Amino acid sequence: MLVIMEKTGSFMHCWWECKVVKPLWKGLWHFLTKLTIHLLYTTAIALLNIYPKENKTYIHMKACTQIFITTLSIIANN
Repeated sequence: MLVIMEKTGSFMHCWWECKVVKPLWKGLWHFLTKLTIHLLYTTAIALLNIYPKENKTYIHMKACTQIFITTLSIIANN
């Protein structure tokens, strides 16, 4: 996996890489695996709502999109 560190204060840093939000995203991915939803841990899915072709089932996409929007709202509020 290619890891690109964004500058502190940038969009990617605030929403994905910041040490405060990283545990939230990791916990969310752990929760999804308990629901038997296996997705790559990537910003394209969480922030841009772009899913791999093999994961394009309507039920998973709808549930994950709602979960990701809620997570982003939590980050924005805090």
